[in-house]
Amino acid sequence: MKSRESEKTLVTLANATTLVRTIVQGVLGNDAADTFGGAPLTTDVINQIAQAKFQAAVQPYL
Repeated sequence: MKSRESEKTLVTLANATTLVRTIVQGVLGNDAADTFGGAPLTTDVINQIAQAKFQAAVQPYL
């Protein structure tokens, strides 16, 4: 059962990350800069930032 819950959590995190990335990419260049700390906001960078924020938000509850 624990494995199933972990799998569901990972899928949810992946879906949320994709949603955030899609929204961010949709507004880049229009309402926001396309760099972060001087580095280009690539798909990987956006994913890493979103995942880090999600993990930091849930860490107190684990």
